[in-house]
Amino acid sequence: MNIGKFKKSLTPYILLLPAFTILGYILIYPMINNIVLSLFDWRFTNPNKKTYVGLANYFRMFTSDPTFANSIMFTFKFTIFTILGELVVGLLVALLLNNDIKGRQFLAALYLLPYTLAPIAVGLCWRLIWAEDYGIINYLLSILGIDKVSWLAGNTTAIISVIIPEIWRSVPFVTLMIMAGLTSISNEMYEAAKVDGANVFQRFLRITLPLLVPTITIVLVFETVFKLRVFDLVFALTGGGPGSKTLPIGVYVYRSFFRYFEGGYASALSVFLLVVGGVISLIYIRLFYRDV
Repeated sequence: MNIGKFKKSLTPYILLLPAFTILGYILIYPMINNIVLSLFDWRFTNPNKKTYVGLANYFRMFTSDPTFANSIMFTFKFTIFTILGELVVGLLVALLLNNDIKGRQFLAALYLLPYTLAPIAVGLCWRLIWAEDYGIINYLLSILGIDKVSWLAGNTTAIISVIIPEIWRSVPFVTLMIMAGLTSISNEMYEAAKVDGANVFQRFLRITLPLLVPTITIVLVFETVFKLRVFDLVFALTGGGPGSKTLPIGVYVYRSFFRYFEGGYASALSVFLLVVGGVISLIYIRLFYRDV
């Protein structure tokens, strides 16, 4: 065996070893440690005292915790409606900005500003906007002769008050991704379709949309993971209330650990969130991604 050739082939892996070590320590080890901790009953106030309970924390989630059921329902509603809104608005804006219009670069930069803001700051700003006594939304409603609405206190209005700010904050990311996908589509295909007599709507359905499927799949994967683990925006707006009507799993993990001090149960909730995010991402890739 040629030792020199073997050393040369081994060198790239040796150079990458520090990166893999750091990656494993930062990502892999905490994940495995959290899975192990979910099998124990332990308190945040006394982390050294652990009692092995096996899968009891997981059985508790699915059998005797109504708050978890409410949290699951809200998390999926939040994920579905925000992603649908972001895809529709993001696609429309991307198609608009993809045209050669005056001030296109300035509009694109201005449009992307919300995504540069911290989610906690967005939540606090929208909390002022939704305020019952001095919020601008109720002020505009009063001009129209409509009574004030307790946006953050009602069961239905609170959900709407959380979904709209998240769409406003995240739609620039979706737009940016779709614009990147649009730039990869050759203009020659559109010209050929025009020659064949295809109208704008037909060109969109037969060319634009099919060729955007890989980009949209990537957006779905990223946005689904982001929505499933949403925390700061909801925490700043409603804190999960009223009751548990707007309680995502991320905020429930926080409550379980820092308010109720149930470290084992909070770890189990985190593992559940990890598994759900991974499974949904795999389903997206399996169903929607195709080589174009």
